[in-house]
Amino acid sequence: MREGDSWGWLTSLHVAAGIEWALEGDRAWELGMMLHYFLYGFWHGEARFNSRTLALPAFAFKWAP
Repeated sequence: MREGDSWGWLTSLHVAAGIEWALEGDRAWELGMMLHYFLYGFWHGEARFNSRTLALPAFAFKWAP
C-alpha cells in the first residue's frame, strides 16, 4: 500500500421513504429521503467519519415511453 492510502468497510442500515406526484400519461415527479445508519465501520489509514447517520435527499423525474 502507498503512503497515505486508506481503506475500510462498514455495515449500515438503510431506510428510504418518499412521495410521488403523478402527471399526465406515464410521467411523475418523485421526492424522497434515504437514511443510512452506520452499525459498524473499520478504517485503516486517515479516513474517518464524524457521524453515525447520513441522510441523502432524492429528487427524480420518471417517465415510461
